[in-house]
Amino acid sequence: MLAQKLIFSYSSKIFMQFIQVAVTIVVARIAGATVLGTVAFGTAFVSMFIFISDFGVGSAHIKLVSEGKDEAACNGTFIRIQAFLVGVFFIVVLGFFLSQKYIFYYQFESPVHEQVIIVTLIAVTLSRVLYVFKASFMSKTEQAKQDIPAFIELLIFQSLRLIVVLLGYRALAIAFSKLIAVIVITPVYIILFKNYIVGKFDRDLAKLYFLISFPVLITNIVDSFTKYVDKVFLQYLTNSAEVGYYVAGFRIGGLILMIGSSVGLLLFPTFSKAFSQNDFNRINSIIKKYEKFSLSFIFPVAMALSIYSDVIVNTVLGKEYIKTIPVLSIINISAFVFTFIISYGNALTGNGMFKLVAKLYIVNLLLFLSLTFFLVSPGLLNLGSTGLAASLLISNMFLGGLFIFFVRVKIKKIDVLPGLRLLVFGTVFSIIAFWIYQEFLFQMYLKMLFAVLYFSGYWGLAMAFKLIHRKDWLMLRELLNFKKMAVYVKSEIRNQVKE
Repeated sequence: MLAQKLIFSYSSKIFMQFIQVAVTIVVARIAGATVLGTVAFGTAFVSMFIFISDFGVGSAHIKLVSEGKDEAACNGTFIRIQAFLVGVFFIVVLGFFLSQKYIFYYQFESPVHEQVIIVTLIAVTLSRVLYVFKASFMSKTEQAKQDIPAFIELLIFQSLRLIVVLLGYRALAIAFSKLIAVIVITPVYIILFKNYIVGKFDRDLAKLYFLISFPVLITNIVDSFTKYVDKVFLQYLTNSAEVGYYVAGFRIGGLILMIGSSVGLLLFPTFSKAFSQNDFNRINSIIKKYEKFSLSFIFPVAMALSIYSDVIVNTVLGKEYIKTIPVLSIINISAFVFTFIISYGNALTGNGMFKLVAKLYIVNLLLFLSLTFFLVSPGLLNLGSTGLAASLLISNMFLGGLFIFFVRVKIKKIDVLPGLRLLVFGTVFSIIAFWIYQEFLFQMYLKMLFAVLYFSGYWGLAMAFKLIHRKDWLMLRELLNFKKMAVYVKSEIRNQVKE
């Protein structure tokens, strides 16, 4: 059943990303980079404080329920804690915004930036209320209950976003579209949650939540800043247009990143349960299969998107977004690095090493901020959006190295990098392919032919060197068994999933 959950998560995230990319292309072409950047800045400004609304108790809830604690007591305690934290989040973000405006007299780029921040704050606050339901679904690895409402919300938001832009409206209308989508999806989460039992608040259990969540809080703080402070930093150092170039590349290249995030949410409770049962054979099996699948099928797609970034940007966005070309190339590689290393990060957290992971995230955040300041600042290298993308890639590679090192040192029973030979092959092959593409291919028809040659060469040579086998293709076919996936989705929605 885990296979169907994983591929359902993959396919739903891929489909959702395609919708986002399609709408982003229209918005980028019609509204321009400045509007794209304004909305992204408003979202990032609010969301970089999102850790306050969780405080790590979401991860604690997932861990406690997956380990067999009383579900009703956990739900009752978690809901009340979460409600309090969401209120604190709203007050803190609003206070930060007002203090910047009226105490420190910071001048935002335009009044629209301020309006977008306020509307986004309301939307994100309501979304964090819904996290109560999402975390409960995560704790039981009910992937369909996570992905189906998310898909409906995305569809509503992107439809509204497209309509308002086609009608000539800009950043503020897009922000309102997000708010409306969150309001509309709320009843869906309530319906899916109706069979869950909610008990009373348990003070002793609450203490356990915060005991587990405190190290996770550090990780969440770092994660929030890593995900969102980049756009805020870029806005303060440059302007909304530069943020727009970065976001355009990030959206198009975000397919791989979304897959990594989805896999992380699924693997954490799975690993946590396996560790509690001391089942290292299951953990090693999952890592090996996931790594093999990623390197066999996700890696070449990510590299191809990086190689063809010039064609993609010029075709779908136009010459105005020429600065997005290097951003897209780097973001795709960075996203795959994150996707590849996430299993090792979840192995550490699943084993209860929250404090260690928190320290690693702090070190990585400091590196990311230092690199960003050095690469982006007008007074230094002044690389703008490209420098920000490079900072993200370097920091992800650094974090991955730390994860792998500490898994090898702290959890010796886990097999580290079972797909190393395929990783080395894929990296070398893609570097050579990128060099050939840059140096010798100038005509469009040759570039299109090269795509066929790249995938044929990657898979053909990998099979010739016995790095990819026939069983891997059979695994891909099995994972894409939509009949099994349909059975899984129906059973989960009916609360009949059996592990």
